[in-house]
Amino acid sequence: MQAACVDANFDGRFLASWCVDGDDCESRACVRRTCTEICDDDTDCLPGMTCMEVTYPGIEGGLYRGCWYANAASRVAVEEVELGELTLPSGRPSSRLIFAAPSNATSVTIVAEQISPASWSSFAFDEVYSPEERTLFDLGEMLDYRDQIIRWLPTTPDGAAAMLIPNTTPDRYRFRYGRHSFRAIAFREDGGDTTARIFARIRRSTSGAPSDRMLDLNIFLVGIGVTAANAPRNARLQSALSELQRIYAVRGITVDDIAYYDVSSAAASRLAVIDSASGADSELSQLFQLSEGRSGNAINLFLVREITTSSDGMTLGIAGGIPGPPGVHGSPHSGVAVSFDASVVGADPDRIAQIMAHEMGHFMGLFHVREIDRPCEPGEVPSASVDCAPFGGEDVLSDTTRDSGDNLMWPTIGGADGRTYNVSLSEGQGSVLFNCSLTH
Repeated sequence: MQAACVDANFDGRFLASWCVDGDDCESRACVRRTCTEICDDDTDCLPGMTCMEVTYPGIEGGLYRGCWYANAASRVAVEEVELGELTLPSGRPSSRLIFAAPSNATSVTIVAEQISPASWSSFAFDEVYSPEERTLFDLGEMLDYRDQIIRWLPTTPDGAAAMLIPNTTPDRYRFRYGRHSFRAIAFREDGGDTTARIFARIRRSTSGAPSDRMLDLNIFLVGIGVTAANAPRNARLQSALSELQRIYAVRGITVDDIAYYDVSSAAASRLAVIDSASGADSELSQLFQLSEGRSGNAINLFLVREITTSSDGMTLGIAGGIPGPPGVHGSPHSGVAVSFDASVVGADPDRIAQIMAHEMGHFMGLFHVREIDRPCEPGEVPSASVDCAPFGGEDVLSDTTRDSGDNLMWPTIGGADGRTYNVSLSEGQGSVLFNCSLTH
């Protein structure tokens, strides 16, 4: 190996930042448009990088030991990059958390997962910066209902939270590889500390164009008269799953591995009808926590008899977040709930498939194409007395509109006219589903 000593450029960019030549970098080493540094071992590098042999461009035999990216293990891979177990005082942002995404990364999902205490905390992300040091999300801006490059709305209580980057079309933000950073915040009503595991899920692809991706499901049967033993033979359920497959296949998503789970008779008796959805003790929170003990990338899909949490009693499904926390099981947001009873959703299995696909779309990062409430006027914000939707009440994607009444993510079944089987998905929505780290 060869090496040369040069003066540091203290005005240069840090490790894993974008560069054109060496003068752009603090280390004066720009390799394939990425600032790199020499290293002794992985601890000298950012999470997501490894200490390995790097070839310096333009120099024959110019090998040195530097921070770079290991090859992806497969054609399409999701890699978890640990950022640490942190103790977060309530309401105080963490120190800046930094990781690096390689040049073949297509998206990242940042995740906070609560470890302790036993009572649930809420989480938020703040000052989320891209590799070109662009602000992707600022919590203060969101609290003032100012739309941002990455649209994200915190939910409570969390126990876990996730943000997908990007969750929009390239005209709004084109994903950049390299140095990402953010701060994590936990909130507790008692003002105490929260210990949380913070990590990033980096999706990498070595193929040029997207190909079919697989999506796995854990289906929990909650007092609906179907058991794990007979679910594979239940005609209504299997017809619904076949239609779910068809809806997503239009955008290259294949529903693959499906596992069925019974819940205890006590849980089924208590949670077959979901009467509350807000708060740590809500029935919806208790329902999603039944996923504890599961592992892997699958979406936890809970089939219940009925959800009666809205004033008109017509809630047909609820997702645990936009997006939900991928790969995190047992939290108050670790799943999707769907009404199954024929007296609620009708006998047609396509109706169940439509609700499943819609709520799973939320869990994977899709917003409604429009909201039911009117758009907020300039300077107006939603409140208990003001029913209006912020951000213009419409999607972040450029290829859906407020008039996309045939779209799967229209806020109600039946589309704009109440009679449409609204299951279409735009190309932009398909890209969000591909970016989601739940598909493999």
